Amino acid sequence: MVLYTPSHSYTLRHSFYTSLLRSAPFSDLDDCYNGLLLMGDFNFSYARPNSQSNAPAGWHDMLKERFVDCMTPTGFTPMPTFFS
Repeated sequence: MVLYTPSHSYTLRHSFYTSLLRSAPFSDLDDCYNGLLLMGDFNFSYARPNSQSNAPAGWHDMLKERFVDCMTPTGFTPMPTFFS
């Protein structure tokens, strides 16, 4: 799945992630999405989950619990591509 999240508006970005969390496949990941690849331009900081301009906490929690960062080598810090 490829996502492009609005970058120009905190309100739109937050609303986008909130509605995405409530929709398939994210509302029920246990059933059939063990091989789901999530890619795209997320326009938020994974390193700063409490930032006000960020995605909702539920989105960060879901990523941490359900996905693996396959782009960052073990022991390295992820490189930001989005600055708010």
